Amino acid sequence: MNLQPQTTFNLQPSTKQPSTPNNLQPNNLQPSTKQPSTKQPSTFNLQPSTKQPSTKQPANKQPDKNS
Repeated sequence: MNLQPQTTFNLQPSTKQPSTPNNLQPNNLQPSTKQPSTKQPSTFNLQPSTKQPSTKQPANKQPDKNS
């Protein structure tokens, strides 16, 4: 009876150990490729940032009211 539960418990963790390293390897490779990919849109964020101050230029309408 002692051999039965021992063999079943040993088989469970044994199968989970190899499953974890296998899952970590492919998972680490995916996010690694996404990091540099996120830097590309970062440059796009700088472009719209320059457009924001460009919209403040219409402040010329204020002096128009003063006239």
